[in-house]
Amino acid sequence: MKKILALLICIGAFALAFFLFSPPAKTNGTIEVIAEATTNQKMIDDTKKTATFFKQFLTEDMHIELTRDVKILICPTRESYTTVLQREIHLPKDNAIRQAKLSAGISNDKFHMVALNGAAEKMKTPQNSTSAIAHELFHQVQAQLSNDKNDKALYWLKEGTADFIGATVAEKSGYQSREQWKLDTINALRTAPSYASASEIMHIDLEEWTNLMEQDQSPYQMSDLMVCYLVSQQSNDKSYASIANYFRLVDQLDDGDKAFEQAFGLTVNQFLVNFQRWFLDTMNKPAQIEIIRKPEITPEVATDVEHSAALARQFFQNKWNSDLKASQRIVLTESKDAYTAAIAKEFNLSAEAATQKSKSSVWWGNNSTTVLDMSALSTKHQIIFATATIMMKRFELQVAPQKAMSTLCWLTNGSADVIAAHTVEMAGIYTLENYKASWLSSLRKTTVVPNLAELKTEQAWEDATTKYSISTISNLSALATASLIEKYGFESVYAWLEATKEYGDAEKAFQAVYGISANQFATDFKKSLTRQLK
Repeated sequence: MKKILALLICIGAFALAFFLFSPPAKTNGTIEVIAEATTNQKMIDDTKKTATFFKQFLTEDMHIELTRDVKILICPTRESYTTVLQREIHLPKDNAIRQAKLSAGISNDKFHMVALNGAAEKMKTPQNSTSAIAHELFHQVQAQLSNDKNDKALYWLKEGTADFIGATVAEKSGYQSREQWKLDTINALRTAPSYASASEIMHIDLEEWTNLMEQDQSPYQMSDLMVCYLVSQQSNDKSYASIANYFRLVDQLDDGDKAFEQAFGLTVNQFLVNFQRWFLDTMNKPAQIEIIRKPEITPEVATDVEHSAALARQFFQNKWNSDLKASQRIVLTESKDAYTAAIAKEFNLSAEAATQKSKSSVWWGNNSTTVLDMSALSTKHQIIFATATIMMKRFELQVAPQKAMSTLCWLTNGSADVIAAHTVEMAGIYTLENYKASWLSSLRKTTVVPNLAELKTEQAWEDATTKYSISTISNLSALATASLIEKYGFESVYAWLEATKEYGDAEKAFQAVYGISANQFATDFKKSLTRQLK
């Protein structure tokens, strides 16, 4: 999360208490990094690097000099983070425990400190940790500009501008572009079951904000889009200046609403009306599929991928009266090496991690970006199949949470393959029956065929790829899913996804939709498959 505090750079070990802090009488804008002895060295180095780059950005782009000394306290575990929130940030114990569950960092204006939660998911990749650190540091800048009257500022604007600056610093550090961050934010709200409205967070306080966080109502994402829209209405040369001026005016006027009007040239009510119009228009636009091809990829291949995505969406529309909500970027690469390099670049992974992911895959992606290895797809039907699989995977995630679906991986993965095969049939190339025959033929060549019960969880699926092979477990899952569709129709897959969202558990949803437990189905299917394999 993000809040109200401080910055700096140096390293030391801290035990239960770092220091007895009191802001120094004389300061020169130093950022000191203080890490617990067990902190990963890379996290320390990355934090120092980000702090240095943040000061450079502040000076060169925002024309602001940091005048307060700031200490960044790195906590490698949630337990140590909770302790620091109590002892150094001076949060009551219950509040410290609460915030430790939700936040990657907290800033304290009074003591010029930032505490970082090294165990938070957001701190596990360089891109996200960079934006999180810059976010907290910008809270210190807000406090400096407002002469420590930050509590008078609009809370959503404090958090939204901190996220905006965090995304900007991440981009300038060589990570994901700010436009891509904005797209990810739009996609997050498009696929969220519910979220707080702009009017709900316009005059919100910390307690109400925290409640929305605990209810998964995405207040950060909404505030981020509010700031993105606000900045887009300013001239390019004034966007940073307007943000900085707002916090200076908070000091002068002692009123967040009045400061907003003077800094941005319209009242908060006028802004709300304009933003809501833009937001509704943005949310109602059909998802866009952007195909990004390297020079080595021909326009014809890119067109094939684009048409394949359109075919998959046609299936969603015709069979399920639905469509993909989240816009997508599909990056086409010409070789395995280019594929590996693109994975590393797009998802900010080390060369080793990217190689591991590319080794046995044709595509890799997150919610809005997918990298595709076109060197592994030599025919049109392979291109259609791979692209349709990607579209179905994205569709699944917009209907049901990944955590809920991960209790029945064979059906999640099998559904994607069967819908992809049907999409190839829609293109008039091969039929689903052709694919079923091919999957069955492949299983006949294997020595041991696993049971579906071995393919439930993500970990079980991963273990099975080693014990058997990815093709064996994929073919088995596709055949099992095809047998369900043959009996209950394609609509049953959509019903299962909807039920998974409702129950929060894929197995319970399976029982509700198909009238049989997943375990019993696995047993019955095993018998049926054994007869077919003879």
